[in-house]
Amino acid sequence: MNCQFPIERGVLDSVLLEKSISNLDNASIRDIVDIADQMQDISGVDFIRMEIGSPGLPSPEIGVKAQQDALAKGVSMQYASVHSIPQLKQEASRFIRSFVGIDVPPSSCVTSVGSMQGGMVSIIAAMQAKPNPGTILFIDPGFAVQKLQCSVLGYNYVSFDVYQHRANKLEAKLRQLIVENDVRAILYSNPNNPTWMCLTEQELKVIGTVATELDVLVIEDLAYFCMDFRLKLGTPMEQPYQPTVARYTDNYVMHISASKTFSYAGERISLAVISPKLYNKEVENYRHIYNNTKFGTVYINGILYALSSGCSHSAQYALWAMFKAANDKMLDFRQNILEYGERARKLKKIFLAHGFYIPYEFDGDNQIADGFFFTLNYGDMNSHQLLYNLLRHGVSAVTLLSTGAELSGIRACTAMTPDNMIDKLNDRLALFTKEFPLK
Repeated sequence: MNCQFPIERGVLDSVLLEKSISNLDNASIRDIVDIADQMQDISGVDFIRMEIGSPGLPSPEIGVKAQQDALAKGVSMQYASVHSIPQLKQEASRFIRSFVGIDVPPSSCVTSVGSMQGGMVSIIAAMQAKPNPGTILFIDPGFAVQKLQCSVLGYNYVSFDVYQHRANKLEAKLRQLIVENDVRAILYSNPNNPTWMCLTEQELKVIGTVATELDVLVIEDLAYFCMDFRLKLGTPMEQPYQPTVARYTDNYVMHISASKTFSYAGERISLAVISPKLYNKEVENYRHIYNNTKFGTVYINGILYALSSGCSHSAQYALWAMFKAANDKMLDFRQNILEYGERARKLKKIFLAHGFYIPYEFDGDNQIADGFFFTLNYGDMNSHQLLYNLLRHGVSAVTLLSTGAELSGIRACTAMTPDNMIDKLNDRLALFTKEFPLK
């Protein structure tokens, strides 16, 4: 069946009914992917896909070649060490020094099956550190799947929208929620998914100071590493470095994904960086579960091992080669990902020209930067209404309410929108605004 835009409401309603989704605010990212796939088949026209943060840029050849060489040498016949291959750990340590500006030993660096798995390991490590039930605190808006992980594990979580609690307002809010909810870990992304807000050094210092004082783990998701394009990040051994809470506390696990930084999402590999002091910390409550009390040993030989026994052997050689090339100034990964900022600029210009607005418009006192994500709303539509009507016009995204945001709207991702689709966006939004003229 083929049809013209806008797609009839009854067609979309039947798709939602088939998937038992009555409100798009309750739909996961993968639900939206399925809906968009089906609607795309119905319409016979490619959708403008802005719902999933799958990188839309080529993987570096040096990583692909290293993985191919590793496979040709037979690594696929052998299990990789759950601690990761030694040469990768060495280059990971160099990478952190080169681009984050802090020193960590190779032993503190371990790979996981993407930052989603690494984050889950960190959540478990935090929640099992004490005998009584605790809580995970999410600095929202955030990545909804991390809350799903807590639900799968049966863990409690609380969250707050940081947009109204920036700068001097942040500390009081953190302390209140940590004390009231027996918080074991604080989890956030920086830059922020979905708004693209970037925590300042002042705010990171507040988080680190509070975490140290109240003995809380900080799980820092750096999936969008060096992607605050307002700063000249990404030159090895030169400031400015990637901002991190690691400068202000020893209670951290940092997660750096290869998915966005190196456009290596399909191989599902990421780096967890455990604070050296935390790695060696003795946690008595681990003893009855793992017969061991050392945080780093439990993290790797206990939790990570139980979840997946480590990650792909050959993909570790790819990450090793890309880390090494970046450290040696042979791979400018930062230059490769600047495209996302340019796409965001073009996309925002088109949406704004058609009367849309950016609900999360400011990053502190500054305008939100152009990057991997941005937020949108239109008129007085709520999140469900906006996404519902955009889907009828061949544009897919996810709702902001699904991310823990207090403001209504959608999250738009720039990754899967090459120039030929950006050109089509203008025509579809013209139809959208014709059906829904602003008053």
